[in-house]
Amino acid sequence: MALNWILSALLLTAGVRHEAVEPHMGTLVRVVWEGDPQAARVAFAEIAALDAALSDYRGDSEINRACREPGFELSETTAAVLRAALAIAEETEGAFDPTLAALTRHRPDAPVNWGWRKVRLNGRRIWTNGVCFDLGGIAKGFAAQRAIEALRRAGVSRAMVAIGGDICAGDGQWRIGAQSRAFVLTNACISTSGDESQPGHIFDPRTGKRVRREGSVTVISHNGARADTLATFHYLTSPPGTVVDERRKSR
Repeated sequence: MALNWILSALLLTAGVRHEAVEPHMGTLVRVVWEGDPQAARVAFAEIAALDAALSDYRGDSEINRACREPGFELSETTAAVLRAALAIAEETEGAFDPTLAALTRHRPDAPVNWGWRKVRLNGRRIWTNGVCFDLGGIAKGFAAQRAIEALRRAGVSRAMVAIGGDICAGDGQWRIGAQSRAFVLTNACISTSGDESQPGHIFDPRTGKRVRREGSVTVISHNGARADTLATFHYLTSPPGTVVDERRKSR
């Protein structure tokens, strides 16, 4: 659940730079790249398709159908997102949980039912046992990386995609500002999580209560989904101003 903490994004090497902005996933998506002047359409199309599948606000999205239909067969992409989310939930012992829709949708008449351990995912078949998904803590990071990969397949390797405060960069050196600091990214992603622009929008799955605290945290990783999820996790569990850089780990 990263926020718009990005101060700047600058390619530090020479070249003709293009930039485009479109609204997707409830925020503005910014694409900066070198090469084909029309390449941004590839990135935006990838993000739009993921939003249609992963949005908990769309009744016909895959994750909402999975909530209603036991044994629903997911697309491979959506199954990959949920596998990643459930893996982080296990790694963090539930401090990150993708099943909080009953809390985050702000519907007092909805059953208060959540818990990642209730979900059974067998290949692409899923049984949710009454819980529903809010993938706000993983979808943007996942989509930013997928957009970079789509651009690379289209012949554009020097690019940066920012979806709110979740950013992935391709080839080249990209200077990204977060928490009043500058970080240089090459084929890596950065996510910043905080509660300043939307107070109370983050819930602690261990208590079911809103979290209100000052400050933010930042995670850098070669994996966009991981950066996004761990930013939410560290916002709940680490001191304000924390920066976690996983780039030294193997991919």
